[in-house]
Amino acid sequence: MALLEFSTASVEPAPTRRPNPGRLGTVWARRAIVLNVLAILALSVVWRIRDLGNIPGINGDEAWMGVQAQLLLKGEPIAWRTPTGNPLNPFSFLPQLLLHAIFSPSFTLLRVTACVSGILALVANFLLCRRLWGQPVALVSTLALAVLPIDIAYSRFAWDASQSLLATLIPLYAGLLAVAEPQFKVRWTCLALAGMAAALLVHPTNLFLFPILLVSLLHAWRHSLRAFSPSSFLAIYLAAALLIGGLVAGWPHVARIANRAGNTAELAAFSLHVARLFSGSTAFEFLSGGIAATGGAHAAYIQQTALDVLMGVLFALVAWAAIRSHRRCANPVQSSLLWGTGLALLGFYLFAGSAALAPHFERYGIWMIAPVVLIASRSAVWWMSPTTRFSRLTAPLLLLLGWSALALFHADYFAV
Repeated sequence: MALLEFSTASVEPAPTRRPNPGRLGTVWARRAIVLNVLAILALSVVWRIRDLGNIPGINGDEAWMGVQAQLLLKGEPIAWRTPTGNPLNPFSFLPQLLLHAIFSPSFTLLRVTACVSGILALVANFLLCRRLWGQPVALVSTLALAVLPIDIAYSRFAWDASQSLLATLIPLYAGLLAVAEPQFKVRWTCLALAGMAAALLVHPTNLFLFPILLVSLLHAWRHSLRAFSPSSFLAIYLAAALLIGGLVAGWPHVARIANRAGNTAELAAFSLHVARLFSGSTAFEFLSGGIAATGGAHAAYIQQTALDVLMGVLFALVAWAAIRSHRRCANPVQSSLLWGTGLALLGFYLFAGSAALAPHFERYGIWMIAPVVLIASRSAVWWMSPTTRFSRLTAPLLLLLGWSALALFHADYFAV
């Protein structure tokens, strides 16, 4: 009888729990966010490969690289410098050589390297950023890099600067990881310096990333420098050599640099061009003509004004979050990134000015995309924290911005 009672009790159904509407709502909200993130990433990849061979039309520099690959395959001499005088980019030329050895020449083939580099940049950013600052910042930064019009546009346009985003990620993250993981600082320092050398081979304007790397490595090796250990002498000599080299390179431009330092109009123009670099306006104007090609000057003015105001608001929110989060919790990695990026932007402004970011030259500013996006992503995650007033609105707003960026690219690039 006792066994029967036990067996009967053991098979009786447990009392059912009523679902918690608040919990279900949170689960569905998270699922909706994940689905939107995946959809945005997928569409950003599609935007990178759609009509790759004919939108935009092939530019001479793109064809030049393919011609060099064909000449070398035929055993004929090639030019080891580009028409602008830069050394031949091996990270673009060697893949082109391999592709032309396997496939028949085509316009699409010329852009495969740039397209793959743009997609690999997203993967590299996620993996490196997740190690540095965790998955939330990694997701936000990867999403931002995926939808920025400048990134999509130059994933479809095979100039050397098209690989700058991928090339700058290695020295940027390696330098910051040397600060975050001091037990592995030797390994990260070697990778950072090698990555910086590779980035310079991709495009010389990537040199302006070096202040971020220098600040990061000086912070990572600060204890060795204070103790004057044998390993510190190399860092001291390297920093001194770079400082002297910078002074020698900048000496012929001292008057121009001094003029820019006190020119508020030039600084305003530079700030505006930085905003338009991230909104995609300069890339659209150079590559497709933007909305002015179909909507007219009045429509272009309205859109441009709206984008400028939006970027101003976004930069202000990023700056506010960066300052507040830094005051509340001093982080050596964040300090290195903020100070290094500030010095890098100042150096670029003083040496190159606003004209270096104007349409047709916007590629010179691709080096700043990754560090600024990383700062913005860190700020966005701060806005998501429960202590902020708009924590629940931040994620939906970021998704809205992501979809809007993709829609903008379709309207001002493909549709035109």
